[in-house]
Amino acid sequence: MVLYYLNIPRRIKNPDTIKKILVINNDFLGDTVISTPLYSNLRHNFPHSEITVVCDKVYLPLLESNIYVNRIIPFHNSRKNPDFPLFKRLRDAFTLLIKLRRSNYDLIVELYTDLFTLVLAIFYIFASFRMEKQRYALKDTINIYRLMIRNRSPRFYKYTHDQHKILKALNSIGVKIVTDEMSVFVKDEWKHGLYHKFQDLGIEMGKYFIIAPGASWEGKRWSSKNFSRAGDLIFDEFGYQPFICGTANESELCREVASHMDCEATVLAGGINLTEFIAIVSQARLLIGNDSGPSHLAAGLKTPVVAIMGTSDIEAFMPLGKKVRVLYREVLCGPCYSGKCYMPRNICLQPVTPEEVATAARELLMIQRS
Repeated sequence: MVLYYLNIPRRIKNPDTIKKILVINNDFLGDTVISTPLYSNLRHNFPHSEITVVCDKVYLPLLESNIYVNRIIPFHNSRKNPDFPLFKRLRDAFTLLIKLRRSNYDLIVELYTDLFTLVLAIFYIFASFRMEKQRYALKDTINIYRLMIRNRSPRFYKYTHDQHKILKALNSIGVKIVTDEMSVFVKDEWKHGLYHKFQDLGIEMGKYFIIAPGASWEGKRWSSKNFSRAGDLIFDEFGYQPFICGTANESELCREVASHMDCEATVLAGGINLTEFIAIVSQARLLIGNDSGPSHLAAGLKTPVVAIMGTSDIEAFMPLGKKVRVLYREVLCGPCYSGKCYMPRNICLQPVTPEEVATAARELLMIQRS
């Protein structure tokens, strides 16, 4: 962020000079989905440029299917894999930095900032146009501290949504914003593979909904019994079969949700890869989830989603879209990023009732039917 202000961004006056664009992508599923309007706007402004994306290997399929991206460079995210040897992490990072510098990119778009992007910015200082999302994050931070100095809760501050930060930063260097529509693409072969898997499971395509009870930390997770009750209410009214999805690390949580349900639920936690999960979400009637990647993925795929949020800032991180309903409780102690709630009960998240979720789901499903 400091380097961003030392190397003041220049506005692009002649789009024809931009031949090669490099995007340093986010390292979370939800952030990756939210940032997809970036690629369509870049392609509109620079139709003949080569767009290259550096992204975590985990999210390779999500960007591999994007029609606006020409090339993807997968990178091992050391922050998510601390057991990966330090020597190999440094060697791989340095090798990639040298490779990127030799490619002579005309525009570099940084969607997150860490040591890797800092060194890359030094390598490219004054040699290319640059865009950094953190410019607008700093503005939010300053305003939050101003509120706290005046003895007011940070909850009174209305954050800028992360997607809007990206588009504002892009516009600040002279890129015309033509759309804020998210674009998540599903390959035909992913859907065909899904048809065969569903035949084995004995489930009819398009007659199911998804429960995604996981989240990055415990304080963002609605209770498993609440998910179970909401799932039963939706099954009783619409007859759609519940799929309970999550990562391998969330298998126990997903089985717990299934064990509390009266109807029979299929647990897919850890048994599917990202391409299969994208295909499953794209064909679902509905997704119920927390403030997590699956909720954003569903919104990006135009699948109706009910998201239960609490600890993080709603305005900045909520899923976006016409088929999205966000449920939470307004509290003065938020937003909170401590990882756990220190109240006797999580007062911004857990008070949301299964009946509220079922009502929101009913509204979305009736709209979808009509």
